[in-house]
Amino acid sequence: MQTVQLLGGSPGRMSFLRCARTHLRADGVLACAILGELDPFDCSDGTVGPEAERTSSDGLLYLSRAIRVLERGERVVIERERRVLPADAPVPSWPFPHDEPKFDGTAERNVIELDRITVATLRGEGSEADLEPQPTRELAATDEHVGSSVVMFRA
Repeated sequence: MQTVQLLGGSPGRMSFLRCARTHLRADGVLACAILGELDPFDCSDGTVGPEAERTSSDGLLYLSRAIRVLERGERVVIERERRVLPADAPVPSWPFPHDEPKFDGTAERNVIELDRITVATLRGEGSEADLEPQPTRELAATDEHVGSSVVMFRA
C-alpha cells in the first residue's frame, strides 16, 4: 500500500514505473495503491486516534499505532509509536507512558513521509513509462485504514 508514494517524487516514480514495465509479462498487471482522502489528527491534542495494529510472531507481540497524520503541502507525514513485547504481556495503555520500559528499551517513534499524488498524475506518469492505464479501482475506508485508489496498468 502506498509504496509508490515513498519513491521521492516524480523522478523516483518514473524510474520505478519504467523498471516495472521491463519486468511485466505481456498479460501482466501493475497495481499501485495511493492514499485517498485523509482525516488528519494529532494524538498530542488528546485525540484518541486509531486502534493499534498488532501481530505476533516467535513469542513476541508487535504493536504499531498511528499517533499523528499531517498534510504538509505535497507530503503526508505519518507518525507511529511502536512496541515489541513478550506475546503473553498485557497490552499497555495508549499513549505509552514515556517512562514505561519497552521490551528492549523505550517506545519507538516511526515517521514516514508520502508524496501526495493524484490518480491523474500517476496515470500520466505510467503512460510516459509506456504502460497502458486500466480502470482505477477504489478501496473504501475502514475503521483500520484510509481509502485508497488503485491505479492499474498493463504492459
